[in-house]
Amino acid sequence: MGEEIIEDCVSLYVIHLAQHVLLNSGGPLHTHEIVEKLSDKIIISPEYLRRHLRDSDIFVFHRRRWELRWRYEAREASLEGIVSSLLSSLGYPVSIHEICKWLSEAGKGEVSVLTDRLLGLLKSRTGTFWEISEGKFGLRSWLIDTSSADENSVIADSFFGREEEINDLLRRVDELAIDFSLPLSDVCQRLIDGLSKPLSHSEITLICWRGLNYKPTAEEVLRELFNAPNLHVLSPGYWCTDMLIEKMHHLVEEGALKEREILARKFADIDKVLKRAESLLSRQKAPSPIPITSEDWDDMLDWLKGRGAPARIDVILFEAFELDHRDRAYLPTLYELENRLSKDARLVNLGNHMWWFKEALPKHIGSIPDELLPKTLKVEGALERGTFDVELPDEALEPDLVRWVNEPEYEDVGEPVKLQIAPKEKRSTIIPIPYHHIVAGTMKLREVDKPMFGDEAKLQYYIATDEHGFEFPVWVNMETGLMFGFKEWYEQRGIGAGALIKLEVVRGAGKLKLAWNKKYDRYLHLPSGRVNQLLSYARQEAVARATVVELMQSIIMPFYEDGVHFLRLWAEVNFLRRTSKRLIASILSLYACFIRHPQKEGYWLYEYERSAEGIRREKRRLVERLIRQAGAEGKN
Repeated sequence: MGEEIIEDCVSLYVIHLAQHVLLNSGGPLHTHEIVEKLSDKIIISPEYLRRHLRDSDIFVFHRRRWELRWRYEAREASLEGIVSSLLSSLGYPVSIHEICKWLSEAGKGEVSVLTDRLLGLLKSRTGTFWEISEGKFGLRSWLIDTSSADENSVIADSFFGREEEINDLLRRVDELAIDFSLPLSDVCQRLIDGLSKPLSHSEITLICWRGLNYKPTAEEVLRELFNAPNLHVLSPGYWCTDMLIEKMHHLVEEGALKEREILARKFADIDKVLKRAESLLSRQKAPSPIPITSEDWDDMLDWLKGRGAPARIDVILFEAFELDHRDRAYLPTLYELENRLSKDARLVNLGNHMWWFKEALPKHIGSIPDELLPKTLKVEGALERGTFDVELPDEALEPDLVRWVNEPEYEDVGEPVKLQIAPKEKRSTIIPIPYHHIVAGTMKLREVDKPMFGDEAKLQYYIATDEHGFEFPVWVNMETGLMFGFKEWYEQRGIGAGALIKLEVVRGAGKLKLAWNKKYDRYLHLPSGRVNQLLSYARQEAVARATVVELMQSIIMPFYEDGVHFLRLWAEVNFLRRTSKRLIASILSLYACFIRHPQKEGYWLYEYERSAEGIRREKRRLVERLIRQAGAEGKN
């Protein structure tokens, strides 16, 4: 029962927090601005906050911003009326200095001029205002008339229309069996915690008056409670304890999260929402979109710039134009906004209806990091020594190596593959991460995975979330086939070479789901000792000058006396120098010292005794032709 009552009262807590943000701001704010200012106190979604603000008469929604009603009406209202409205919305005593400061911000004059005038007003209007302590004032309307000794008469006079509710409240109070001989602040703390319910000034006064044998006046009760350190007043005048506030805080965050999840599912695919909007607009009596002026548009651009990251169209509509799905004009305006955004030359669609400034696109996402490009090395004297690197076409490779060179699962930068059939769209994929991508903080977008991203935009922006809730932005370049932004995530998760990452694209939502279950690709993953050994070799000057043939002969193949798989060989060479699978396959096909393992498919052996033979006899004419061709074209 208690938890249900708290659930009904969480709106008080939300309204209290929002009112104080607006009070301290000195002017109106957008919903998302209130959320930002509350972020150090509570995690709350803009949608959840806006729903509660709309249901409260303390706030006014004007020009797509929230304002306190008393401040909105301040210029036209009398001084007495505006102070009454201010105190009514706050619900607790306020000093002359604070009132003058807020009235001055609302355009009612200078603080120095207001002070004497306001003091005279508050002291003279004793039927409206109540001086609770020296220089602090409240409202007489907070007090109930306890002059009658008859409980039923007091309830009938002070709670007209709520008699049944109040009598039920008093029955619950009796069930708590509170000792009213304790200090009044302790009594009220036990009372509020026991009821799990904030109590208004009238309710708490009635309960205390009744519990103390109808003796204290309402003024005496409230005056003592306003000085109680263990009690708090939530606007617009409800008594709470620390424990109750903590419970409401939790329920607000939980409720806001649930509401956001529901809306996320409802609007997950923005394409479908836009189709609904288009269908709605085709009707004869379709609702009209809200007017968007040039000033509104400039404000939106300022908001987007201040946000510092691309935004989806529904977020733009909600946060910049303060329109949510409950508004009748929501769908028509969403459709109109999409058209306006696409016509603004300063903006670019980053897929999934995410929009950003062209000039603010990160420069690095338009090119390929140097760490990912296969290196070609012209080694002096290599041709004379008979050891040099050359890439062969498919027809010159050993037949079984053609398969690995064109294996779609291991496609990489500078290593295009030939797909036998067009890739089909799928919801998720598993991507093995080679060492050089960990260094660059990137992930390869393979041809087999591209249908998951669609072809709406060449550059796309996503928010990636892993299974632990870690979020980070990811940029996808459909032309270069690269995804950027993984470096911090790789480091945080301790991801090593060959890690198998599950990636799921949530189309229409602009989200990526990532998961790593600590599994690795059997070929690309190396033990840490071997990784350290290879990286140590890579720092040596002799290694930097060597051909890939020489690296394979001297560092890698001798380590695997029983043979090494082609993909493991490719992975190890890439710790020493970024190298393509085609080059590795070409070297294995050309040099007589490398032989296919007779019993293990995909494995190769190294015969040191045959190193001096160089290129296989049957391949020499082909190599001479390729060398002449490369020389004619000016290639290494």
